[in-house]
Amino acid sequence: MTIPDEVLLNNAISFATSGEGRRLREKADASLFEVAAAIGLDALTLVRWETGELVPAGPQAADWARMLRVLRHRDETSFADAAYDPLR
Repeated sequence: MTIPDEVLLNNAISFATSGEGRRLREKADASLFEVAAAIGLDALTLVRWETGELVPAGPQAADWARMLRVLRHRDETSFADAAYDPLR
């Protein structure tokens, strides 16, 4: 299933304004430079997105949202896996 760009852009704005984008990146031990390079963006623009100073827009914002959705899913899954104890 393909996520529409409009949904991804709304996700990117939410990641930026809530601070979740930065939290997820840091939890994944990814540097600003690594994430920026992966989505074809300069690191300064990514900093401005992460701080909510600049509204994410364009194809790079959609790519950023896709990446963060994967990181959030991994974060949620690892939490669920850690909470699951088959011996209980």
